[in-house]
Amino acid sequence: MLKKLIGYLLVGVIPMLLLASLLVGFQPMALFLATIFYSLGSLLIILWFRKGFPNRNLGVGNLITLSRFVAVSALFSAIFVSVNPWIIVFIAIPALVLDGFDGFYARKTGGVTDFGARLDMEVDSALAIVLAVNIWAAGLASPLIILLALPRYLFIAFSNLLPWLNRPLPDRYSRKVVSVIQVASLIGLNAPIFPSWFVLTVAFTVAATLIWSFGKDVIWLRRAR
Repeated sequence: MLKKLIGYLLVGVIPMLLLASLLVGFQPMALFLATIFYSLGSLLIILWFRKGFPNRNLGVGNLITLSRFVAVSALFSAIFVSVNPWIIVFIAIPALVLDGFDGFYARKTGGVTDFGARLDMEVDSALAIVLAVNIWAAGLASPLIILLALPRYLFIAFSNLLPWLNRPLPDRYSRKVVSVIQVASLIGLNAPIFPSWFVLTVAFTVAATLIWSFGKDVIWLRRAR
């Protein structure tokens, strides 16, 4: 199975570079940096896979998540050059929509695994931070916009200091809804059609939902420790 995963990741370089070329054109440095991003992400995926994968097939759900990883890597190239923001939106929307299918197919086919859940979560987080950095790089918002993509990474950092934050969390539908709101808002803000006051309003609204969601998890973990 590991060889198959590596094969899929190697093949994924082709559509990643095609999407990145659609974004940035022939910009060797941007394409090179996107390839580095994809390569490092692929190494992490392989490491997570090697920790244990119980199924005999990778599954449709994981393949969908890998396709989303391809899109995120391509979007990374747009950080370094001036691009048409509508192409960012065009590529990011399917990456968000497919997020509703990878878990669905994993559950439907009995292919739910810790690897799949971790992969899905990391791709979601990477998509959010790449979109946020693109907004800042395009001059559409201040660097503070990046904070909207950082709550999960901050949660992980604090988990290293406070072990009780490492307990498994119960499934919560609202957590998924907040994640969709976060990414959908960051996609929308990449479109250069909104006045600064609207961008600020959306940023504060998304920040409030993230604080509520993560705060709810922290309170649950605190009580359950």
